[in-house]
Amino acid sequence: MSQDPTPDPAAWLEIDDSCELIGTALSEIYSHYARNEKMIGNVFRDMYLVESMRSFNVPLVEASFAAMTEIISSAFADGSDLAARQRAMVSVAISFNTWRSLVKIEGLTNQEAADLMAQLVACVR
Repeated sequence: MSQDPTPDPAAWLEIDDSCELIGTALSEIYSHYARNEKMIGNVFRDMYLVESMRSFNVPLVEASFAAMTEIISSAFADGSDLAARQRAMVSVAISFNTWRSLVKIEGLTNQEAADLMAQLVACVR
């Protein structure tokens, strides 16, 4: 992962438009998943089962996903139930399993999957 780190969510803070932010973020995340699919799949499969991985990988992965979710969700936040629902949808959108389902099972391209999930997040009411 050090040779191909996960996208830096802090860079997304520079994007003012919420739809552009979610689209950019998902494009970067999904491209990362595609480049590192086997390794990420193995890590996600094993990190809760192997003690050495659990103590090291789980905190890193959870912190990374929390930061991505927080920054993406902040583009939509308005303090209401709507914000909570959009945050939940962002969590689904950035999931490796969501990417794998859309791209590997359903046959979408990375960009098609990112665009679809960005539209779904933006449509939450």
